[in-house]
Amino acid sequence: RVIEERDIEAPVIVRKGDLVTIECLSGTIRLKTIARAMGSARDGEICAFRVNGSDQTFHARMNGRGRAVTVTTAHPMSSKETLAAEASR
Repeated sequence: RVIEERDIEAPVIVRKGDLVTIECLSGTIRLKTIARAMGSARDGEICAFRVNGSDQTFHARMNGRGRAVTVTTAHPMSSKETLAAEASR
């Protein structure tokens, strides 16, 4: 039998329970932490994670074995919203 492209899958690079370095990017800010994978994933796939001691999960994209990245975008308040927030203090 001839092996075709559809017969080949990328290897699983993280399994449930593995510790992964998570890099969170937000504008020019870069944070790193270690979190536990809540499932299995291949490179480029989204996986759920939980930081030890926390009940909250978050998602990040696998970026090589033992690494994942998540990106957030800041939504700055408009001038009107800033003025309203300051006025309510």
